[in-house]
Amino acid sequence: MLSESITEKTATIMRSVSNFHAGAIVCLLFAVSAACDERYHWPLALPRELSSSFAEYRAGRFHAGIDLRTGGVVGKPVYAAADGYVSRVRCSPWGYGKAIYVQFDDGNSVVYAHLDDYFDELREYVRKNQHTRQSYTVDLYPGRGQFPVKRGEQIAVSGSTGVGPPHLHYELRDAANRPFNPRLSGIKWPDATRPIIRRLLMTPDGPAGTVNGGYTPVILDAVQQGDGNYITPPVSASGRVGVGVDVIDPGNDGIKMGVHILRLRVGSQEVFHVRHDYLSYDNIHNGTVAYHPFFLEEGRFLLLWRWPGNVSDPYAHAQGDGWYELPDSPIELVVEAVDFMGNSAEILIPVRPEMSPINPPDIVPADSQGDVVLKCCGEYIVVTADFPSTETRAPELLVESGETIRLVPFRCMTGRTWAAAYKPEQSGEHVLRVAHPRIISREDTVHVALRGWPDVSVADGNLQLNISSDSPYGALFARITRAANKSASPLRQIGDAWHIWPDAMPVDAPIELSMAIPEGVDVPARAGLYRDTGKSWRYVGGKRRGGVLTASIRDFGVYAVFEDILPPTIGDLFPPDQYTAQTRRPIISATIADVGSGIAAFEIRANGQWLLAEYAPDENRLAWERDHDLASGDLELVFRVMDNAGNATVVRRTVHIP
Repeated sequence: MLSESITEKTATIMRSVSNFHAGAIVCLLFAVSAACDERYHWPLALPRELSSSFAEYRAGRFHAGIDLRTGGVVGKPVYAAADGYVSRVRCSPWGYGKAIYVQFDDGNSVVYAHLDDYFDELREYVRKNQHTRQSYTVDLYPGRGQFPVKRGEQIAVSGSTGVGPPHLHYELRDAANRPFNPRLSGIKWPDATRPIIRRLLMTPDGPAGTVNGGYTPVILDAVQQGDGNYITPPVSASGRVGVGVDVIDPGNDGIKMGVHILRLRVGSQEVFHVRHDYLSYDNIHNGTVAYHPFFLEEGRFLLLWRWPGNVSDPYAHAQGDGWYELPDSPIELVVEAVDFMGNSAEILIPVRPEMSPINPPDIVPADSQGDVVLKCCGEYIVVTADFPSTETRAPELLVESGETIRLVPFRCMTGRTWAAAYKPEQSGEHVLRVAHPRIISREDTVHVALRGWPDVSVADGNLQLNISSDSPYGALFARITRAANKSASPLRQIGDAWHIWPDAMPVDAPIELSMAIPEGVDVPARAGLYRDTGKSWRYVGGKRRGGVLTASIRDFGVYAVFEDILPPTIGDLFPPDQYTAQTRRPIISATIADVGSGIAAFEIRANGQWLLAEYAPDENRLAWERDHDLASGDLELVFRVMDNAGNATVVRRTVHIP
C-alpha cells in the first residue's frame, strides 16, 4: 500500500492550487489548516466539498453518511482515516457498489462506498473470492490482522459503482455500529453560507384544531428580510399545531443539503428540536416520517414534531412531542435552522387566534352536483365537499365502525367548499358516507389499523393485506379499489390492477401483500407482482405459495400481476464474431437490459471458464475485468443473462486469442 504523511499531503495540495477556481482555493487552504487538528484524516486530496450531508432526506430513510465531491470523475485516491484494519469488503452492482469497511483502533469504524477499485492486496483477495464463488457480488469479512491500514495510506480510488454519479460516500460509525455526524469527531469543511428557508408547513393535530379555517396542513411562503432571516404571512389557528420546514443548506454549483439542527421556540422557550447527530440501522427507515410524507411534492418539510412510532435518534432527545397548544391571544413562533458548521437562519411565524367558522351566505343554491374528495393528513382523514356554486346547506358525514355510528360535522370553508375531519379511535373497517341533496350518494370503505392494536387483515377482490400491530405509524389507512388509470407495460397484465390508497401512507414494519395468480397465466413461474410508479411498472417479486403471490411492502399505490415471458436483451457485443484479438486480455463487453422483471444474474464464459465481469446498471454495461490472460487459440465466448422471472438470453461469439 502507498502511504503519504500529512506534510507530504499538504505539499501535494498546495501544488495543485493553481488548477482550481477561487472557491476551490478556499477549500484547499481550509483543508490544510483543518488537517492539523482533526481526529480523522480527510479521505481525499481534493477541495473539501460536500454533495450530501449527514441524515438528510432520502426516499424512505435518512442518509447515513456524507457524500464528497470528486470533481465529476472517478479514480481519485482515497485514504485511510485512522489506524485500523479492513473488517468488511463488499462488491455489488447496486447500493454501495464497491465498499470498504475499516475498523479503527479507537473502536469506531468507517465505510467508503461507490469505489472504483481497492488497494492491490485487497483487490486480489476480493477477486479470488469472486472466482471461487463465480459471482461478481460478494460480501466478505477478512480477519482482524489480514489487512491492517495506517492513517493516511491510500486504500482505494473513488468511483461511481452502485448508485449515483462519481462521488465518495463517507460514513463514520461508533462502537455500536451507529452512523454519526462527522462533526462530532472534529471534521470540518468550508461553509460560510446560512441555511435557506424556503417554505413552512403548519398543521392542526386532527379535528380538534384548525389552520386558516381548515383541517388540512397549510403551506406558507418564507419571505426573506433585510437581516437575512425570514417571516411568514400571518396565520390564524386554533388547538394544537405542528410545524414543518422546507430548509436547505446550499452548497457549490446549486447543491442542496440538509441541516444539522432545527429548533421551534416561543420566545426563549424551546418547544421541540431535531438534531442530526446519530442514526441506527434498526430504525433508519423512520426517515419516512421525519419529512411530511403526504406533502413531498410540495416540498421536503422536516417535521418539528414526533410522528407516532418514530424512534429515530434525531427525534429522541427533545422534551414532549412537538405539538404546541395555542393560546387565545396572538403569539409569535420562531424556527431556527443551524447547519453543520454553525451557520443559522430563523423564520418568524405570526399566529393569531382562529376566526369563527364562516357562515354560508343566505342565497338559493344552484341545482348542480357537488363532488367529494378524501385526503389523508396523517392520523386523520379530511373529507371535502366541493360544489360548483355557492352552497348553503351543510353535508353530513356518517361514519360506521362496528356497531358504532358517528355523525361528523362539516365546516364551511368558502361559499362553495365544506370540510370534515375524522380521526378513528379503533382498528377495523370504517364506512364513510356523505349525504347531501346535491351530492351523488357516496360511500367509502376505509380499513384502519392502529399501532399496538391486534393485527388487521384486509381483503378486497384479488388483493389481501396482512397488517401487523407495529406496521402503523400511529394510524394506518387502507382503501382498496380497482385501478382505472395505469402506466403502459410491454408485459401482459393478468387480471385487474388494484389501488391501495393513500399512496403516500407511511409504513413502519413491512406489510404482507398477497394476490392470487389469476386464470390465464401461460407460465405461472413467470408471474410476479408489480407496482405502478406513475411512469412504468416496477417488479416487486412475490413468493409463490400455491396459486398466490406474496411480498413484503412498505409502499402503497397500484399493484397488479404481470406475466414476464420477455427475455433480457444482449447487444453492442465486443469483440464481434470471428474477431482476432491483439492481446490475451482483449476488451470483452456488452450492453444488457430487461424491460420486465429486471436483471437477476449475468455471466461471461470463455471455453466454459467463468470470467469476472462487472455490471454497471446505470449504463446497462457488462464488461470483463481483464484480470488474467486467456488461453491462446480459438475461444468460444458465451454471454448469458437471466431476469427475475427466469427468462434467459444466451449469445455466443468465437474469437482468436494470440
